[in-house]
Amino acid sequence: MGARPHVAKIVGFIVGPVVFSVWMNIVGNPHVVETVLGVGISIFAGAWVWRWLVRRQWATAPQKGRR
Repeated sequence: MGARPHVAKIVGFIVGPVVFSVWMNIVGNPHVVETVLGVGISIFAGAWVWRWLVRRQWATAPQKGRR
């Protein structure tokens, strides 16, 4: 259980640049507005994946005192 929060953080940091790269490929020749939108979308996606993985870990973790 000790490494899972770190793995969730690393996956979140990887998802952000991947989403940004995909967005830049979709946009083609970006200007300032498209770049700012891409940065915002990638930060949101990375944070969402990180929170989803952390909540999923807590939901599936065994609880003390219960069988």
